[in-house]
Amino acid sequence: MRRKKLVAAAASVAALAGVAAAVAVTLSDGPPAVTAAEVLREDLSVTVVATGRVEADERADIAPPVAAALASIEVAEGQRVKAGQVIAELDTEQLEAQLRQAQAAERAARAQLAAIREGGPTPEQIQAADEAVGSARDGYERAREAAQALTDALAQAPGDAGGAIGGLDAGPLADALVG
Repeated sequence: MRRKKLVAAAASVAALAGVAAAVAVTLSDGPPAVTAAEVLREDLSVTVVATGRVEADERADIAPPVAAALASIEVAEGQRVKAGQVIAELDTEQLEAQLRQAQAAERAARAQLAAIREGGPTPEQIQAADEAVGSARDGYERAREAAQALTDALAQAPGDAGGAIGGLDAGPLADALVG
């Protein structure tokens, strides 16, 4: 037992010596150095250098209700536009020609039918003429509806900034519909 007491006493003396050495080393350097600064309110300026792609907040895809080439573009790429602003004019020459052709075909078919009725035609001639008039009338109606759809869409565009047409102009096509 005496040996256990001796080992315990030696361990206690060693631990006490370690603590004393640590305290002596800490006190010999003095307190740690601290630098104080005055608090100021200032703007923080940060520069960020990055590469990437810049994109617009909003994007609007426009498409006319009928296929037609553009006669002119009134704005530049990236330019800001407002609701109702004309951004392009459609080349309606082909649509106008189709409309005139359909009108002429209908008039010719009606004239042929009238001539047949006046000259005492056969029932087959009358039926063929009726079918020709119906076919010409259908062609005319399709051309007129396409032109009217374009004109209607353009009439609605000024109040609709994100619409399907947004600023296209039919030009003389609207006049052909009225006439």
